[in-house]
Amino acid sequence: MFGSDHPGSQPDYWKQGDSSTTLIRTKKGVVVSLRVDIQSARPHNMVHYGLQGTEGAYLGPRFDGEDPLIWLRNEGSYTSGNDPKWDSLWHHKTKWDHPDWRAWEKEALHTGHGGGDFFIIREFVSAILEDRKPAIDVYDAVTWSSVFALSLQSVSNCGSPVEFVDFYGKN
Repeated sequence: MFGSDHPGSQPDYWKQGDSSTTLIRTKKGVVVSLRVDIQSARPHNMVHYGLQGTEGAYLGPRFDGEDPLIWLRNEGSYTSGNDPKWDSLWHHKTKWDHPDWRAWEKEALHTGHGGGDFFIIREFVSAILEDRKPAIDVYDAVTWSSVFALSLQSVSNCGSPVEFVDFYGKN
């Protein structure tokens, strides 16, 4: 693209792999494992997420037609032998669906990212029209975006921990 003289045309210029795993330890001692894979040759999947805590877990679908799965400690997600089991998220739809999703599902499903784009844009426009702070502000956005740069910094320092920048200036 830039020609054979550009540094990016050299084989050793690009050091990243197909995927990256970042470990984040919060101030409260919670460890977050974040895996990003946007380069590998496998099929792309925008909704395959996992979230795990001590009282429950979520596992997004791996392919079209597969249900998202949940395990909830206090919601009967056990076999008769008291072994934990995954349950379809859709079995809990009436209890856990957000009121906004109930109201806007048909419209949202015609937008990107499984309907998520609809709600992000709706929130942004509502915040402007109502002259209020948005649910996700510029400080949240820059903090979330900084994970990439901080990960690169950590990798270049042999995996050493890197402090998050406090963009709010509260510390």
